[in-house]
Amino acid sequence: MNIALLAFAFVFIFNPAINVIDPLPDFIGWIFIFSSLKRVRYISVQMESAANSATKMAWLNFAGFICFFLTPHIDGTMILTITFALNTMKLVWGIPAFKYFFDGLSELSSLYDGKSIYKPLGRSKNEGIHTVERFTYVFLAASCVLNTLPEFTELSGQSSLIMSEGHRNWLSFKPMFYVVCITASLIFGIVWLSLILPFMKRFGSEKEFAARIADGYKLKIVDTGKHRAITLISAFFLASIAGLFILCVMLDDMNIVPRFIMPVMMLVISLMVGKTGYKTRLFTVVSALTSLASVIAYFMRWAFVINFSYDSVTRSFAAYDFYIATFYVLLAELVLLIIQHVIWTRLIFKIAEQDAVRESLAVNADTVASHNAFDIKKNKQRACVSLSLFIVACTLNVSSFIICHEFPESWIAVLILSLVWFAYAYNFYSGLRDTVEHKYL
Repeated sequence: MNIALLAFAFVFIFNPAINVIDPLPDFIGWIFIFSSLKRVRYISVQMESAANSATKMAWLNFAGFICFFLTPHIDGTMILTITFALNTMKLVWGIPAFKYFFDGLSELSSLYDGKSIYKPLGRSKNEGIHTVERFTYVFLAASCVLNTLPEFTELSGQSSLIMSEGHRNWLSFKPMFYVVCITASLIFGIVWLSLILPFMKRFGSEKEFAARIADGYKLKIVDTGKHRAITLISAFFLASIAGLFILCVMLDDMNIVPRFIMPVMMLVISLMVGKTGYKTRLFTVVSALTSLASVIAYFMRWAFVINFSYDSVTRSFAAYDFYIATFYVLLAELVLLIIQHVIWTRLIFKIAEQDAVRESLAVNADTVASHNAFDIKKNKQRACVSLSLFIVACTLNVSSFIICHEFPESWIAVLILSLVWFAYAYNFYSGLRDTVEHKYL
């Protein structure tokens, strides 16, 4: 269990938000929690449930992150509706997620003789884990309620109510409500961090306990050869979420989604798969070049939008030269992205044919039925469809630098097509993950 990663996760979760505006996106914190549990989830039933719940919470909070970009285009009542719905779901799903997490800590302590989590915190006479767990629920409930309360002032701002005799328009007090609720939420968050961070530090500092957990993982996973399957599952998981960064969200003629994160994640995947015995040198080199080109292209687009305008291209030699240079860098990025995903698709073919997925993806109908998996031929077809959709989505995404200026609303169509590809690819990778996990874990 990565204690440092958990600490970063809690910092992302603690920060106050204004309706759907979250300075440190919570979905990153939940991804960190999932990543920190990627090993212990295979030796603890409760931690496995916690990891699965963290995945759900990450998707829920990512939906809220996407809603942030809709705020300029919707009215206050719709923002209230979205904020209320999201915070209700965060509360309904968040409490069980933390419940699984604390139960998992108790389970690990029982299995591997850990005692630090039960020591009282400060002057409290209660066991440490119970003190932190209870206040975690209080913090979660308070943050959800305080984040929603200021938005209810929108209801009193309705014209029909304002005209009513004796009605007070609370909408004018909305800034004050924001200040009060953010301050209160910040206080709850600081108290929560002051409890959970020392608690987790104490948990991680018990070296003998950590060594026993590591030995248990080695005995159950490494010595039985299951770690290779876990590495493949992690690689497929990263591949399934990497597509988020191919989405197109335009703001002032600029796609604000950092597309370079996707090739960087593919570089990490190449290194992970290389540890399982596959030859990934070419994939690694291409991924590194793609990441470099994508980073340069991203910052060149920002530099163009900040320093020039599209109209100045025909009037200024400097703007024209920078525009052409940016265009060629984007073209190089597009070609490298396509090559990268072609190599990755061929690598998936090898994995399906030669390794852990082979038996459970066999063509034999009886084997498919008994293992509840897809056959190799069907998965190759799905991989090719995913690659084709990616090429189309990626081409439109990269070219948004040009076409979205001429057709401002076209980015919505690019976003929809990118979401179609992402949904298809996510389903495909999820199937591969489930197949490996069902067969070997």
